[in-house]
Amino acid sequence: MTEKIYIPEVRLKEVTLDNFRGQSHITINFNEKLTVIIGNNGSGKSSILDGIAGLLHYFVHQTILENNNFESLFRVKDIKNPKNEPASGTIILNTSFEFIEKNTLSEILKVINLLNEGEYKGSIAKIQFDIIEKYWQVAFFDKNYEPITEEDENGDDIPIIVVTEAKINIAQEEFQIAEYKNNEWVLSIDQDILKSSDKDIWNDSDYRDKELKIGFEFNQYKDPTFIVDIKERDFLNKMNQTAFLEDIKDSFQNQLDNKNQPMPLFAYYGGASINPDIKYDTHFSLDTQSVYHNTLLPSRFSLSNFFHWFEEKQKIANEKLKKETEKIFNSESNSSDKAKQIEGIIKNFTELIDVFVDTDNPREFPIIQEAQHLFLIKGAILQMLNDDEADYSNLRVEYDSGLPELLINKKQNDGNNDLNINQLSSGERNLLALVGDIAIRLIQLNLEADNPLKEGRGIVLIDEIDLHLHPLWQRKVIPKLQEIFPEIQFMVTTHSPLVLQNVKGKVWDLGSNQISETALTSGLRIDEILELMRLNPKQQLSMDYEEELINFEKAYEKNDYKKAKEAYEKLEKIIPSKDSTWLSVKTKLESINPNENWI
Repeated sequence: MTEKIYIPEVRLKEVTLDNFRGQSHITINFNEKLTVIIGNNGSGKSSILDGIAGLLHYFVHQTILENNNFESLFRVKDIKNPKNEPASGTIILNTSFEFIEKNTLSEILKVINLLNEGEYKGSIAKIQFDIIEKYWQVAFFDKNYEPITEEDENGDDIPIIVVTEAKINIAQEEFQIAEYKNNEWVLSIDQDILKSSDKDIWNDSDYRDKELKIGFEFNQYKDPTFIVDIKERDFLNKMNQTAFLEDIKDSFQNQLDNKNQPMPLFAYYGGASINPDIKYDTHFSLDTQSVYHNTLLPSRFSLSNFFHWFEEKQKIANEKLKKETEKIFNSESNSSDKAKQIEGIIKNFTELIDVFVDTDNPREFPIIQEAQHLFLIKGAILQMLNDDEADYSNLRVEYDSGLPELLINKKQNDGNNDLNINQLSSGERNLLALVGDIAIRLIQLNLEADNPLKEGRGIVLIDEIDLHLHPLWQRKVIPKLQEIFPEIQFMVTTHSPLVLQNVKGKVWDLGSNQISETALTSGLRIDEILELMRLNPKQQLSMDYEEELINFEKAYEKNDYKKAKEAYEKLEKIIPSKDSTWLSVKTKLESINPNENWI
């Protein structure tokens, strides 16, 4: 089989579970952006996410982590009835692995090495085929795609080119292969090549855009076994099943081998899985591959991990800033030029506008990548926390007390106060930890992206998304997550009608014996959503209100004026405003005793 390099895309399309925990049979299909599951406590919402996570856990270990001896997340206790049918389930993933041949990639990487051995200037490198001379050559362009030129002996401007001996199997005569970042040329393939359907570029194209089926089955006597299949009209034979999984595995491994290539995120945030407390004496590190270790277990995320990642990035950024300013200070430039260049670096570091806008050559100095990542993380967290009711700013690590502290400014009635993160509410810290954890994982998996949070793809499961959140945040949590991470596919569960009021995607209602897809809940009134959730809208006020209303109706039916009036007077104290229900009660009471002096 020809080896290839892929740009992976994975989306969850469908899940089926049989005899799994509380479910005899259930099938759910998913929106490509957002799916929400609702239902009473004990209805099985968390079990569905656990089943999906267990199957994704197998997929990640078989493809990305290459671990055939991984520990399954399924146990005998997950079988609904161990004496009868086994537990089983499947997920169907929409997969798209666009690729060029690995030997072509290898040749391109050789060309990039050649460029790094020289001192070639520019923002973009494109490889071109000279039809007359029959060789590949590289030309250089600025960020506006204008050619980089030099003056020849006749005084004419001619494009700078590098002739190579590359053997590249690409039909197009010109395409982008590299960008200049952090003082070196790095792989950056033109997306038009990857999306092309030209037969000279693609091989085994029947592997593209397929539905991959992954399933499990086990009983009380047999450990879980997994199946892999491709869904296309009918399932293909086992040889193609195995080949397809191996292709996916190769694609991920090629992405990891060619460092800094984009990888998808898979993560599960189970109910109460985030520890919102910070311990300053622990250590946390995260590299690209470790992002996937235990990422689909529901109980392992800590705000401490975010703090230590953030602190490390801030230290590295400050050290790089110091080195860059020292290099300029020790250069032979005159004082005014030095001051201008240092001002440009500090401006870039603190405000993170485009790369050193105060210099003539924006690629002259390396981007402080850690500063960019800090900027993205801060922006994401402040975007989540801030609204008309709250004003947060300046998330940072300080050492005033001798130990590092994660601080944030919060505008309150008495001014702009510095708060230690541990002083925030549990809801605030939960949101900070959730957004921070997703963000740092996307950054690690998309290091060369201009904005990893906007470009990073993946599947994220969140159980009880409304947990510990104030009603105002329940309204905004899903829309804001989708704004901050627009390419992530979210699957969430909730009990909150306020969450459902802002859902633009699929909503599945998990009843006692069946599951059904509901109508869109976005824009519905709270009372309409409560009815959809099989709750009496009158319960919006209180259980006391409901109880006294029932007492009144019973007394009214028996024409018992005394008890009806007692219930009416209690209702009058409970109701915050005289609504239509209260007016109806008053009218009925008047009809029992019209001689009373009503006010």
